[in-house]
Amino acid sequence: MKKRISLTIDKELLSQIDRLVDGNEIQSRSEVFDHLLRGFFQPVVDRAVLLAGGDGVRMRPFSYEIPKPLIPVNSKPVLEHMITALRDSGIKDIIICTGRLGEKIVKYFGDGSKFGVKITYSQEKKPLGTGGALKLAQTFIGKKPFLLIHGDLLVRINFNELIKFHQQNKGLVTMALTSVDNPQDFGMVELQGFQVTGFVDRKLKRAKEERVSHLVSSGIYVIEPEVFQMIPKGKKVMLEEVVFPKLITKEKLIGFPFKGPWFDLTTPKEYEKAIKKWR
Repeated sequence: MKKRISLTIDKELLSQIDRLVDGNEIQSRSEVFDHLLRGFFQPVVDRAVLLAGGDGVRMRPFSYEIPKPLIPVNSKPVLEHMITALRDSGIKDIIICTGRLGEKIVKYFGDGSKFGVKITYSQEKKPLGTGGALKLAQTFIGKKPFLLIHGDLLVRINFNELIKFHQQNKGLVTMALTSVDNPQDFGMVELQGFQVTGFVDRKLKRAKEERVSHLVSSGIYVIEPEVFQMIPKGKKVMLEEVVFPKLITKEKLIGFPFKGPWFDLTTPKEYEKAIKKWR
């Protein structure tokens, strides 16, 4: 629905606006304003990559016959909640990296048109890890910065604020960080200012004793295409183990703390919590 408004504009500026009226794509002054404003508010990052290829071992028995991203919360698959949130933020070009049982994800979402987005699929023939899956999808991603999101998350975050923060701080990767009561279960993030300076891996015994912070990676990132140069092709690579440590050394891994509901559906216990609390 459109609404009529009146504006007072400098005469010289108005003449410049009139020169943009070409009688073809733009046929009036109002269309000039519409075109310029849409360009101004459109997010610089307009593409998201969703990682949906994991085996979901820790979510068994739920994940034996259904891929983890299709597990329902409030009668909708987890991945649908994320796709809807991206669409509502103006991010409608989506690449889904699939693996085991990936055909069920393709069958459910199709080309994305019924969800108001465009979906492309990158299928792993063998498990490649977060970095390997990303490298495999490079052809579809192109040469612009993009969002990378784990496909088993329920979260409320302002994607446009995250993207703006990424641009302002000029990192190669900006990692969205959330605060949890049990950081040792996820792997803690050390933050100095906005620079990520290290991790305490949840696999390490000392992680249960040392609480360097309550911040953990939310599984949501803004990534510059230069990062592809750090990922070997065709190999199983974990971004967390191979790429992020290099970025820390270069001081190019930025942390973006945010507040809001966040559920990582990696275990039946977390799934139960999400069912009870997600609204």
